[in-house]
Amino acid sequence: MDKQLKRLGLEDNRIDLQAISSRFNFSYADEVYVALGAGDIQLARVLRVIDDFYNLNGETTPTRPIRLKKSRHKSSDNDIHILGVGKLLTQMAKCCTPIPGDDIVGFITQGRGVSVHRQDCINIVQLGLDEPERIIDVSWGEELDNQYPVNIQVEAYDRTGLLNDITSLLANEKVNLLSMNTLSAKENHTASIRFTIEVGELSVLSKLLHRINQLPNVLNVFRERDF
Repeated sequence: MDKQLKRLGLEDNRIDLQAISSRFNFSYADEVYVALGAGDIQLARVLRVIDDFYNLNGETTPTRPIRLKKSRHKSSDNDIHILGVGKLLTQMAKCCTPIPGDDIVGFITQGRGVSVHRQDCINIVQLGLDEPERIIDVSWGEELDNQYPVNIQVEAYDRTGLLNDITSLLANEKVNLLSMNTLSAKENHTASIRFTIEVGELSVLSKLLHRINQLPNVLNVFRERDF
């Protein structure tokens, strides 16, 4: 990764790895390296985030990510059923952040149990091609009461009060906001807002996206497939 950073013309001391790691919903910078080594995220995606964050093309003005609250989610053995095998340690893949209602699949990692991905995750599709023997069937448990992190992006015409409207809506819906950052393009007066929230299931997320989409000046809102 360091060699790739140098190819981009960025010195190590200019890279805020903690800020970059937050874009992947990691708590610590070292987790980016761990996820790269495990194949949970691809190097190309990390480089795209760095390019986006540091405005290498000069098209946008980034703001520093805002870390708001710690996640309330704690993985439970009852969250996931692993078909055909005994009980194994499971963890939700941070590259695609699956939530109940998503179609999911498992990947047997080396020493970290089963990583649970959405079936349409770019990384799991590639892993299925490279190491199909490590792909296993998994399903959601019957009793789920946890909250799960989800990455959202809003594209809008920039205006005063836009961020306040979004955060107020989340507060009214009693949705936990974990982090938020914005990119403003002055030449066309648009803003790209990325944030991470916690929800309990897919239907709640769909309702929330619909509410955000109805806010003034919002052009598009969607759940990010991959960072």
